[in-house]
Amino acid sequence: MQFCPAITKFANSVIQVQHYQYAKTHTLLKDVRGWHTRQESAVHEMSIAESVLQIVEDKARADGYARVKAVWLEIGQLAAVELESLRFCFDVVTQDSIARDARLEIIETAGQGWCMDCARNVPLPALYEPCPNCGSFQVQVTGGEEMRVKELEVE
Repeated sequence: MQFCPAITKFANSVIQVQHYQYAKTHTLLKDVRGWHTRQESAVHEMSIAESVLQIVEDKARADGYARVKAVWLEIGQLAAVELESLRFCFDVVTQDSIARDARLEIIETAGQGWCMDCARNVPLPALYEPCPNCGSFQVQVTGGEEMRVKELEVE
């Protein structure tokens, strides 16, 4: 298998190298210690962070806000988002924006499902888990997959 990196520069102090062979992203960070590596398994968290920033900027522009100080995101437990990766990506994408240095608050909502065998709403800690009441795998997800910007703190 051939090593095939893709290099993306996000800012003067952040470079990411995607290793397709391993589906891992190595993030090279530059700080007072120089360049160092941080491994991330983020696949789509960067695009989520960019979408959140677009929503925030659109709202700020529409309502005439000068600065965004905090963003509250509601993310379902079953949404397949790595929260720490999302926090890192949010910090990167907001560097040259109205949300620079904004605090990211994440509210995680629990997974819920409907068991078709025992006809009950059940808590669902992960996708493809059996019903905790009857053990059936006939569980349809009814909550916990959502992602939304819930609130902004602005100036």
